[in-house]
Amino acid sequence: MSKTIKLYGFASAVTVDEVTQFLENYTGEGTVETAKVSHKEGSRSFAKVQFKNLEDVERILSWTTSQALWHNESYLKAWPLKHDIITQKPKFELHSIDDLMLHFGSPASKGKFIVLWNQSHVSFKYGQKLDKLYFFLSYNSVDYKLELYNDNVWQMVFVTAQS
Repeated sequence: MSKTIKLYGFASAVTVDEVTQFLENYTGEGTVETAKVSHKEGSRSFAKVQFKNLEDVERILSWTTSQALWHNESYLKAWPLKHDIITQKPKFELHSIDDLMLHFGSPASKGKFIVLWNQSHVSFKYGQKLDKLYFFLSYNSVDYKLELYNDNVWQMVFVTAQS
């Protein structure tokens, strides 16, 4: 479950600061990570709010389910969202792998891969934001770096060697 909810029922002219202050009156100061407000002309506004912890999300959802959370003259409705507004940094400990065998080739058919060239003792590293892949290798006493961007990675096929 994400730490973000969608709240509906605010007055059409409500601001992000008003929403944040209103919710933090219930959950405590500094509990809202971020908020976004969307206005539709002539109707109520909704806010997407990301909290710093799940307990506050569950508390707000509980209050809105029982119609116990009111803003001015309107009770608020709330739904959990699948994705946070601010994504958390990946908790990824493996930054590099050494002494790999890299095979360049192309798929010949389903389940069959033709190797055009391979190289041993290849090092592999992730980019800082996990948006790039780097392969480091030496060939004929020259060092090379192969840099692949996230868009290209999805086009790659990873296969395991058959013994």
